[in-house]
Amino acid sequence: MRPRSIESLVRCLIVGTILFLSATSLSLAQAVTPPGQVKKADPVAHARELETARTGMSRAQDLAHGNSVVATEQALVALNRTKPNSAAWHMETAQRIIQIVEQLSRSGKLASLPALADSALKHLTQAETLAKDARIKAAAQELAGFVHERFRGNREAALASYEAAVKLSPGSGRASEAAGRLKANGTKPVATPGGRGR
Repeated sequence: MRPRSIESLVRCLIVGTILFLSATSLSLAQAVTPPGQVKKADPVAHARELETARTGMSRAQDLAHGNSVVATEQALVALNRTKPNSAAWHMETAQRIIQIVEQLSRSGKLASLPALADSALKHLTQAETLAKDARIKAAAQELAGFVHERFRGNREAALASYEAAVKLSPGSGRASEAAGRLKANGTKPVATPGGRGR
């Protein structure tokens, strides 16, 4: 199968980041196909691919529960379908890490959550640095804002990321809405699962 294009990843991120993160039963392969675009794949191969992704995500989740941050990230990176060390690869890695962080948060197993959230932020920074398209840079900033706010409790950093996303892509409604919400509520630190309210 061909690696996903950067535009497909951006479309997925912009259209359904929050939905993607909460739909833990979906694999990335299902989530990155934009609406209306039909995948032309062998159903048996596709089923194998989905099973491999589910098994890999399950393994990564088990490693995260065992506080093995490096092994968790290695297991997730092994599932990536994009060109290594590209902006798309870093975005894909960050999305997978965030999915695991969301699962850890919901399960109450918070020991490795801060380190994994920081790892996701590093990948998002790399994605933004490598990206040539302002929409991809904006998507990385928007997702970084989400991580800062939701998992690190750092509203100031979240606000800065959301505002950077809006500056890069003025049509970014979610980033604009999030920045407005944070401004209206202030940027006082909040307690978050595994976060250090900053």
